[in-house]
Parts: sequence; C-alpha cells; structure tokens
Amino acid sequence: AWNQKREELRVFAEGNGGEAHVSMTDMERPSLGEWCKQQRRMVKNGDLRPDRKASLLEIGFVFDRHEDAWNQSFEELRLVAEVCVCVCVC
Repeated sequence: AWNQKREELRVFAEGNGGEAHVSMTDMERPSLGEWCKQQRRMVKNGDLRPDRKASLLEIGFVFDRHEDAWNQSFEELRLVAEVCVCVCVC
C-alpha cells in the first residue's frame, strides 16, 4: 500500500512540474492528500523509516512546507541581491 501511494505521488509530481505537493482540498485525490499529511506527521514524530523518507525526497516531496517556502523566498532574494550588486558595481 505504501509503495502504491508513493507511485501515485510520483506520477502526480511528474504531471505537476515536479511539485509533489498534494493539497488536502484536492477533490480528485483526497486520499493522496491525507496520505501526504500522514507522512509529514510520521517524520515529525520520528516514525517514518529512513528508506521511505529518502524515497519521498527523491521525488521532491516536501516535509516542511513552511521551511520550503522560506528557502525559496531566500533564494529569490539572494538572486536579486546578486543582480543588484552586479548593477551597482558595474
């Protein structure tokens, strides 16, 4: 059952530009959204096997969506700062 849901998530991510985030409000995949929530909870509690966590990370699964959003914003800021420094110095 776990491998089947992981495969379902992989296919979803492939069709979604590599994004392996399934919304809990996704009416087409309510059980997959719930499964994803369960995987996040298991990681938080230290209950997800390391091989399963690694398998999910391979397909771009995000365990902490807030941390991921922060990292993405920081990367965007870093790129802007890089351009600004180049423009100001040149």
